[in-house]
Amino acid sequence: MTHISGAASLITANLDGAPAQTDLQQINEQLSCIEDLLRVNPLEASLENILQSALEKLMAVSWLQPLPKGGIFLVEEGKEILNLFVHHNLDPQITSLCSRIAFGHCLCGRAAKYERPLHASCFDERHDTVYEGIKSHSHYSIPIKLGGQPIGVLVVYLTHGHQHQDEEVAFLENFCHALALIIWAQGRQEQLQDVNARLTVAQSESETILNTIHQHTIVSQTTAHGVITDVNDAFCRISGYTREELIGAPHSIVNSRAHGGDFWENVWKTIKSGKAWRGEICNLTKGGQYYWVDTIIMPLGDTAANTSRYISIRHDITEKKRAEETLSRMTQILEHTQNEVYVFDAENLKFLLINRSARDNLGYTPQETKNLGPVDILSEMNKEQFGALITPLLEGEKNTLQFEAFHQRKDGTTYPAQINLHYARYENPPVFVAAAQDITSRKRKDAAIKNLAYYDQLTGLANRTLLMEQLAASIKVGEATNQMLYVLFMNVDRFQEVNDAHGHAVGDIFLQEVAQRFISNLPPDHIAARIGGDEFAVILPNFSPDALRRLGDDLLCAFREPLEVAGRKIEQSISIGLLSHPAKGAEPEQLLKYAEIAMRAAKAQRCGLLEFNPAMARALARKQTLKRRFLQALQNEDAYLAYQPFVAISTGRLTGAEVLFRWTDPELGTISPGEIIPIVQEHHLMPQLGDWIVHRACRQLQEWTRAGLPAPGRLSMNVAVEQIENGAIIDTITAAVAAYDVDPNQLAVEITEDSMMGDTAQTLKVLAALKELGVAVSIDDFGTGYSSLSYLKQFAVDKLKIDISFIRDLLEDEASEQIVTATIAMARGLGLDVLAEGIETREQAERVVQLGCLEAQGFLYEKPLSADEFVDFIRAHHLDKDSA
Repeated sequence: MTHISGAASLITANLDGAPAQTDLQQINEQLSCIEDLLRVNPLEASLENILQSALEKLMAVSWLQPLPKGGIFLVEEGKEILNLFVHHNLDPQITSLCSRIAFGHCLCGRAAKYERPLHASCFDERHDTVYEGIKSHSHYSIPIKLGGQPIGVLVVYLTHGHQHQDEEVAFLENFCHALALIIWAQGRQEQLQDVNARLTVAQSESETILNTIHQHTIVSQTTAHGVITDVNDAFCRISGYTREELIGAPHSIVNSRAHGGDFWENVWKTIKSGKAWRGEICNLTKGGQYYWVDTIIMPLGDTAANTSRYISIRHDITEKKRAEETLSRMTQILEHTQNEVYVFDAENLKFLLINRSARDNLGYTPQETKNLGPVDILSEMNKEQFGALITPLLEGEKNTLQFEAFHQRKDGTTYPAQINLHYARYENPPVFVAAAQDITSRKRKDAAIKNLAYYDQLTGLANRTLLMEQLAASIKVGEATNQMLYVLFMNVDRFQEVNDAHGHAVGDIFLQEVAQRFISNLPPDHIAARIGGDEFAVILPNFSPDALRRLGDDLLCAFREPLEVAGRKIEQSISIGLLSHPAKGAEPEQLLKYAEIAMRAAKAQRCGLLEFNPAMARALARKQTLKRRFLQALQNEDAYLAYQPFVAISTGRLTGAEVLFRWTDPELGTISPGEIIPIVQEHHLMPQLGDWIVHRACRQLQEWTRAGLPAPGRLSMNVAVEQIENGAIIDTITAAVAAYDVDPNQLAVEITEDSMMGDTAQTLKVLAALKELGVAVSIDDFGTGYSSLSYLKQFAVDKLKIDISFIRDLLEDEASEQIVTATIAMARGLGLDVLAEGIETREQAERVVQLGCLEAQGFLYEKPLSADEFVDFIRAHHLDKDSA
């Protein structure tokens, strides 16, 4: 608090030096405001409460005349971002829009960036954040600085048109100085509390560590001359001495004489230099038994030259050493084991023993192995490299090494071996013992497994897994070298047609030929893969956007030539997506997805090749959103049906209506059928939509019937090709009319000409079944497809709907009039009803009547109506009872 008090004197001194004309009451109010602020004890309240109170005091300064509205922003640590920390009376829109402000953004961000007070008497071009209905005002933005650096900004709102005044700025700057001191003091208190907490934790952890060491290890302490001053219970148990016998005795009381003078000379040399010594020591118990301990001896003292004592921490390794001795005695047994066993001198690295399995595999006689060492049979390792390999064993860092290497036979051939190498340091002389296994068979299996895991078995190209690993590696290289990544994604158009026409066996050969043509047109430095099915991708390092586009064009050209497969020439085309993307921040899956998005766009536009741009991703995201929300809309009543009336042209009477799908999403708004229907078709959701429309239309008919409304004629519903192909429309209508007790004679279905061109037998069967139910059948958009008189004669059709494109041009285009005339005449000759779509003018209506068409649909009569609107239309234009 002494720092704050001293700063208070400085701030009030600045106020005392205010211009003479400043009112005395004004000065007193300034002094009171700042002195109250500086009296705050940071230990008694949170920073938020302190700054909130300070802001409220400032808003109460009468001569300043704030609205009162204002706020205090604090700089986010390590970033040039202002966060709104506290505020007074700010509108919710402001607190939301201004919760985080970047340096240089709006007036507050500029005050922080340029580190000077800013004033605005009204809204001007510096205000980036506004909202509808905001009231104009003036305000000051004053930077809060500590040590010359901005740590926040104070904003004070005043009435519109308030002009900049030096005495106001001086006061607000002094107020911000006081805020800075408060923030600094609060931070210091938090730092001190954090340090104290850390010290408490550290002390507790140290005590825990020491207790653990004493409980689970063998501990002793000696003077600088080796006299024991302290031991724990574990030392007493393993040595067999009591604490009284050990305290005051030289540590050599447990010396086993198993180690030579050089050993102890090295120990003393190390610890006297101030360094810890680590090694294995053989000691002797009071009863004369040997025991081994893995030992750390640490010198303690003021300096390395002034060691006052030593502390030793040991672990009992007696059992391990006994096991090693047993291993040494089993050399003869190992001679006859199936694994290769090697024992060699630790000093000269010459073999002392090579068992029979090793000699037989290497092709050497026992006599020949005496002049060999491990370096002679390790084909890829020299003496220096082998020395580096075994250093961890020699220095006691490890007890065993496991590694793979190639052994070289006497005839020069090699084989892979899995090696376990152990250093028996207490043998005389110390030796290395290596057990090796020939892993040739395992390597072959691993290679086969890797081939299955990383390569496409049909084409031999890399598969998706390997491609993604290579792409991840390319990203790392690209980030390190600041390079771009280039990916090409290729798909064979209409590949399913090849399978359908020629069979899957030919389809597989076709894909193999596609892969060969694909890679034969790629540059040498590439990573090509079959992603799956008929999709291929390639990563192209060290490329350029222009080269990428040229490569795409070359591939399109190459695939214009037919492929010869099993004696057949098969025409094909491809679609290609290109991606150029910075390596920095890239994710492999995302990059491949971008390239695939570009390929899908190229396929949809039938342009062969497209380069990715963000708009494609946005379009795909919207499609995915629309698909997801469409499925939800079918469940949660966001979708509904509209009804466009069919009328008798001469009387204007209602004869029926076409049922149309409409959708208004609560978040996305009204979605046009032209946008959602292609998505529904692409994802094969038309049967699901058709099922929903049938049930919803039948439910509506039931509601109208119960309400006593006149019959609206037949409700006509569009049926997708898929519903005809799988016959689902029959089950759907049967279930719906039963569920809602609807007469099937109130229903009609509309099919396109193209839907009749597929499986004729199936279409005949479905339409016949519908007719048997009592459902009428119409051909929609007649004249735009590929139907013929023979089809019209075969199918159980009741009505032709002349396409709107012909009606629109009827009065101006002779060809359109001839088509309409012929269609009407043909329909009447076949006993079919005719309806003209898209009638918008009286002239069009009169002309189709002259040509013999008696029924119409279009905006001249009514646009598509909601259910409630259609009810009104029914009442005004209902059928005569006899015509129902």
